[in-house]
Amino acid sequence: MNQDCVKVSLGNRSYDILFAGMETEKAVSAVRVVKGDKVLLVADSNTARYIDRASALFRKAGKDVFSFVFPAGEASKTMETAMSICSKAVQCGLNRNSLFAALGGGVAGDLTGFASSIFMRGTGYIQIPTTLLAMTDSSVGGKTAVDTPAGKNLAGSFHQPALVLMDMSLLQTLPERELRNGMAEVIKYGVILDPIFFEKLEETDASLLRDPEFLKYIIRRSCGIKAQVVASDEQETDPNGGRAFLNYGHTFGHAVEHLSSFSLSHGESIAIGMEMASFVSLRLGLCHADFVKRQSALLKKFCHTGPEMIAGLAPAKILEVMKKDKKNRSGLIRSILPLDAGKIQVQELSPEGLQTHIEAFFAEKCGKNVCAEKRIKVSVIGPGLLGTSLMMALPRKEYVVSGWCRNEKTAQWLTDQHVAEKMFTSPEEAFRDADIVVLTMPAEATVSFMKKYAACCSAKTIVTDIASVKHEVMEAAAGLPELNFIGSHPMAGTEKSGHLAAFPGLYENADVFLVPGKRTTENDMQTLARFWESLHTHVRTIEASEHDRLVANTSHSLHVIASALAISILDEPDVQRRKYNFAGCATGFRDTSRIASSSPEMWRGICESNAKEILPALDRFEERLKIMKDTLKNGDFDLFEGLFRKGRYLRDSWLCYKRASSLPAGIVLCGVKHAGKTTVSRQLSAILETESTDTDEVLSVLWTQKTGKTNTVREIYRELGEESFRRLEAESVRSLSDGKKRVISLGGGTVTNPFLSAEDIRKLGYVVYLDVSDETAFARILKNGLPPFLEKESDPFRAFAESNAKRRAAFSAIADFRIAPNPEKETAYDTASAILSHYKEAFL
Repeated sequence: MNQDCVKVSLGNRSYDILFAGMETEKAVSAVRVVKGDKVLLVADSNTARYIDRASALFRKAGKDVFSFVFPAGEASKTMETAMSICSKAVQCGLNRNSLFAALGGGVAGDLTGFASSIFMRGTGYIQIPTTLLAMTDSSVGGKTAVDTPAGKNLAGSFHQPALVLMDMSLLQTLPERELRNGMAEVIKYGVILDPIFFEKLEETDASLLRDPEFLKYIIRRSCGIKAQVVASDEQETDPNGGRAFLNYGHTFGHAVEHLSSFSLSHGESIAIGMEMASFVSLRLGLCHADFVKRQSALLKKFCHTGPEMIAGLAPAKILEVMKKDKKNRSGLIRSILPLDAGKIQVQELSPEGLQTHIEAFFAEKCGKNVCAEKRIKVSVIGPGLLGTSLMMALPRKEYVVSGWCRNEKTAQWLTDQHVAEKMFTSPEEAFRDADIVVLTMPAEATVSFMKKYAACCSAKTIVTDIASVKHEVMEAAAGLPELNFIGSHPMAGTEKSGHLAAFPGLYENADVFLVPGKRTTENDMQTLARFWESLHTHVRTIEASEHDRLVANTSHSLHVIASALAISILDEPDVQRRKYNFAGCATGFRDTSRIASSSPEMWRGICESNAKEILPALDRFEERLKIMKDTLKNGDFDLFEGLFRKGRYLRDSWLCYKRASSLPAGIVLCGVKHAGKTTVSRQLSAILETESTDTDEVLSVLWTQKTGKTNTVREIYRELGEESFRRLEAESVRSLSDGKKRVISLGGGTVTNPFLSAEDIRKLGYVVYLDVSDETAFARILKNGLPPFLEKESDPFRAFAESNAKRRAAFSAIADFRIAPNPEKETAYDTASAILSHYKEAFL
């Protein structure tokens, strides 16, 4: 039996699950025979760091490669993202004989497979899973889908991959939570079909979760079981089980996952679903208590299933979601229940009886209060786009999410869709019951609500807002001694409005400004900061006046400009000219004028409140516009191109900043001594807000750790000599291969170190060669004193230039990008912006 391959036997649609590294000839050979000479490689912002490796695989297999990267997370698993993938495929010239490839976890696999199934009525695709969950479950079997507002995986298709490539090295840096996330599906396979596998897992210590051999064993066995099931019942038509058995734990688990607003991972939700299913089976007399204990112990050992995971999830609402499961029929809920390890059964249960069982499960697992007393109570007042998105995104295991709004239908929708656990009938109730009150309305209405309902709040209640202008809100709050107020402004939103436009990913990676109030304590600031950070935002503290000046430049003036642009182009009284203008406006006009579609009433209020700061911001814009206008008028197109380039570089560096937390790789600067690497690296790290590291500094620290001495790099070189110094340098560089994303400045001779390979350097990140002239670098050297290797030279500059000539070839060979800064015209910030623009093109 081939230990490196599992076959999924489906006639002419059969395919292999191949265990091989992407760099191996075995992988190249397998990809080469898959039909398609063009490949669209789809990754999320977390797995994009593997794009270079995967692209190299496809190129070696003789295929042209294009890439598409989407924001990581369940919020991206939508029809809109699938359409964007298809649009990218069209742009790249793919056709129905081309190939898609999914590089990532379950979301990337489901999205790519679904897009592949609908692109030109179906094209081939390859799965390269990067998580344990994807390797053991979602990458195999051909189920593809996207989520809809009504639930998970409600739009999808059966579309088998042409190949599944299991590169085990991708699991090496996987966080522990992700490994435990995948183990739920692994345990599931033991329960449904393989009691020996179940026993093997019971005997295995949890510490082996990082062991490569153990991981390969459980992945191979899981894939083997799934391949067997899929081959016998590919499209889940067997009424007595078949592929339906693979849904063990999922009917309950999907409901738990949906109600947590996906703050619980898929694996965590399935583990809880398996506990619920075994509990129901025990109450129905289908299984023995001994099995329930064994499964519970196994899940506890490898997964997360504590009572805090389901805090605040109401049994009745779990049942409501389960009723919508597409596998139900005749009003009964189709559930997969265990009989023993390796034995399961399909049961159709009445909703009434099932609700009783679910309530009993919650009572036993969590106690009568379901841990609600440990959660912070949040009331969102006036939820529209921003407020509803906030409610959707708050993790339910930490927060009780409630609210109030004037419209009864909206309030009903919020509870029906499980966005809110409760909608109060009056603002007084909402204020009185909360630990945190969030006013999601314009500044004028915020002030009015504060004045009217401040007396309803207890002393411990923190009241905050999301208003775009802060000075008048903060002044009003300061005049209310009973109010504990902290201003908030999340830099998030779209041109749309209303609760129906809301989505849970709106705040993902957004910046949130907090403005301390007159009576704010440090503890209150920390509580509110944690609240916003639970939405995966970046929290910053700012004063009200500075905030209003900032947003006038970065937001408010832009809405004025977008509206002026729309009016200047489309306000044409002549019918024929208007037709031409409308026909001539395409994506450029759409993207530039998008925010002109925002609410006029809201923006009137914002501009009225912040006119004092908006006017200077518009003056600055007019100055810049005049420079470009005069340059165009004077025919200086070299300067004009330079202004365009600067705008592009600055915007691209901002995009890198916004996605800094999910950038796929660090940045490594190489170049001759005194090329400016350290100065530029500090600018890069300041933009990305990440660590800046100089390998010379790392070498010095390593030397101190080994010898207890504190010496400069020059002194270490003199003491060790060339060979020993280079060995220490190589050791210090390898110590940075820890997966942490940082900006690294390499010592001038590091790339030519005989004890370092090109792969050692590339492991550190995206390599940029700063190519400055020998004259420029040497002038900088003279200011600091000659290095040891030049001190005895009769003509130091000549020796320096000759040394550089050898190194430049090595820099060019290893670098992903070469840049030649002009020190007379460009600052280090300009160079950093240019580097990030190229980095953005490579990864984002």
